[in-house]
Amino acid sequence: MSLALYAVVKPSRWLWGLTCGMCCAVLMVAALIATGLVGELPPFSRAAAGCAGIFIALSVLYQQARRRFEFHIHISGTGQLRLAVAAPDHPGPQPHHRSLAAPMQEAVLLPASTIWPGLLLLRLRLEDKTVVTVPVLPDCLPADTFRALSVACRWLAAHAQSMKY
Repeated sequence: MSLALYAVVKPSRWLWGLTCGMCCAVLMVAALIATGLVGELPPFSRAAAGCAGIFIALSVLYQQARRRFEFHIHISGTGQLRLAVAAPDHPGPQPHHRSLAAPMQEAVLLPASTIWPGLLLLRLRLEDKTVVTVPVLPDCLPADTFRALSVACRWLAAHAQSMKY
């Protein structure tokens, strides 16, 4: 069986939509607390809780907007994993090519990765010892590529587990 795979993981619109929905809910609850419609708190506590909720929601939105990267994952036929991060703000000469923010680095799939049928949370340790979490939802890739990446990651995880013993 050949594992050779090259996948370009685009930022998930589903994840962005869910994050925005959660932040809108936090903003609404913060507004209800700040106006005194929910709970019986002193005015200072209401204002502090409302401001804290607004700050949290806006900072989560800001962080998610900053981290909308495109990941390039290459798995060789022997199971070697390589990762590169492409900055979506820097389009290349053609619309479907993006400039890579960093060159491809060798990576190791960590045991803390989550591999479910509809979601992959790949925790990868790069050459420079940094750990990157790559969220892969079905809307990030074509269906056949998502399935191939899922199978390849399962194989890598099983192979790494068998190498321990």
